Amino acid sequence: MGYLINWFFIAKKIRKRSAEIQAVTLPDYIENYFNDEKHVLRLISVIIIFSFMMAYVAA
Repeated sequence: MGYLINWFFIAKKIRKRSAEIQAVTLPDYIENYFNDEKHVLRLISVIIIFSFMMAYVAA
């Protein structure tokens, strides 16, 4: 169900905006969206993504 909600409601908006700001990854998008010049949000998002990916791989 979560994939369908993302596909129909969220993905199109993120895709259009990321093309405008030329963000390749989700951390790029988050950093540009919130104008984070100190890269704190990028670091936090990378840590979260890495942690969950390692938990997924370990499972």
